[in-house]
Amino acid sequence: MLPISSISTSFLDWPSDEHAAILFIAGCGHHCRGCQSPVLQDPSAGRMLEVEEGLVDFIYDYCVRNRTRNLVLSGGDPLSYPEDVQRLMDMLKDKDPDMRFCIYTGFDYEAASAMVHGYDFIKCGRYVMESARPSSKDDDRMVLASPNQRMYDGSGRCLSRDGVVDLRRAARPTGSLKRNGSITGES
Repeated sequence: MLPISSISTSFLDWPSDEHAAILFIAGCGHHCRGCQSPVLQDPSAGRMLEVEEGLVDFIYDYCVRNRTRNLVLSGGDPLSYPEDVQRLMDMLKDKDPDMRFCIYTGFDYEAASAMVHGYDFIKCGRYVMESARPSSKDDDRMVLASPNQRMYDGSGRCLSRDGVVDLRRAARPTGSLKRNGSITGES
């Protein structure tokens, strides 16, 4: 079960020039000082829902209505429920292989990547109020809330430096381009 708080759309939270649906999952044990969503630290801020076909259909239909196949899982910390998050991603991917996922978590990359797989991007690292700055995004870069936070792609390649994501690098395939236009290398 996942404590779902809300779903909306966002341009700011997807690491490219595309927009995404963003699913807020309540519950977080990190208790970062100055958290931007302190109400979502408590699992009771969400409605406990089974990860089953009805929830998957609701999320997928929301994405389709908003013309995106990108879904950001945020909160709270979605990886407070790694098995359910994995099941949700798997079921959405089974429904539409073009679905893509970005997870926002306070865990470091090593811990997070051991909990779930199949994401396209994952933002790792706790929020540190003492070095925080406003999040922002333009055509070339995405600024994360804390310089210690890192964005990785699905192959584990770090896309950020000092909490700034180079969006041109994030959008680039991880393999190399052959002359015929196909991609080789990492998938």
